[in-house]
Amino acid sequence: MRKYHPNIRVDQLSLYWTSRHGERLKKGDQKAAVCTDCHGVHGIQAANFPKSRTFAWNIPQTCGRCHADADYMKGSGLPTDQVAEYKQGVHAAALYEKKDLSAPVCNDCHGNHGAAPPEVTSIVYVCRQCHPSAGDLFNGSPHRAAFDSLGISECEACHGNHKVVPPSDEMLAGGSADTCIQCHDAGSKEHQMGIALKQRLDEYVAAFQNVSEILRQARKKGVEVGEAEFRLQEARTALIHVRNLTHSLALSEVEKTLNGGAEVIEEVKGRGEAALQEAKFRKEGLVVATVFILLLALALYLKIRAGGAEKSSPLPRG
Repeated sequence: MRKYHPNIRVDQLSLYWTSRHGERLKKGDQKAAVCTDCHGVHGIQAANFPKSRTFAWNIPQTCGRCHADADYMKGSGLPTDQVAEYKQGVHAAALYEKKDLSAPVCNDCHGNHGAAPPEVTSIVYVCRQCHPSAGDLFNGSPHRAAFDSLGISECEACHGNHKVVPPSDEMLAGGSADTCIQCHDAGSKEHQMGIALKQRLDEYVAAFQNVSEILRQARKKGVEVGEAEFRLQEARTALIHVRNLTHSLALSEVEKTLNGGAEVIEEVKGRGEAALQEAKFRKEGLVVATVFILLLALALYLKIRAGGAEKSSPLPRG
């Protein structure tokens, strides 16, 4: 291959024999995927060609040709709903709706030629390919050692695997999609701490949304609030940071960040209320000016009319 295309990898076959597919083929399983099952035969195209079977948004269909076929996978002991679940998740939404080719598909988590399920203790590293900050925070949390000792699959335990739903505050303790309850009994100290965190976060979100609405109303009334809106972005950044910090369970850092954001919200709220007051003053001034102009116009009209009446009256006879 060096003679024809020096940058082409030549370890695909050796990697294949380490994969689940290669292991099953060695044992005589003729259903195990081989090169042509993924790449085709005569119509092979490079992976960066949109019509290639191995192009990003075609990968789920390529893998699904076997893994979503219940009859074909019978006896393998594997589920066949992976592709259907993937298409309901946030990653598929990014790939198919936003056309984001960096969104993960099957091979980003399982590998290509050496495809195999991630080990329990390596899932955080798989997810870290795209979410490095959350991975680092989780590694420094008390959950990391607890999850590893209990054999719990880290990120997957809260977010799922193929059907990764969009994260939300409702996943925190006490929320409608409470994931903490899987491990922590309701009423336990840890669960109560989680509930307190969610309540604090909900209060912050409510305050942020309230100020955003004040600025929207002021802008709608014609008052310039661009500087205040720009300043409010700092509070939005704090909210994003706090949601990420939940992976670390560093409650002191969460509180510190929320307090800093709350100060920004209060400052912007003052600006927004002043803008609404200015809009009210403008409106009242406009009403007064309009009434004054109307009265002036009426007086002028009456004066002109009176002058016309005097000119039209007949002269006295002498």
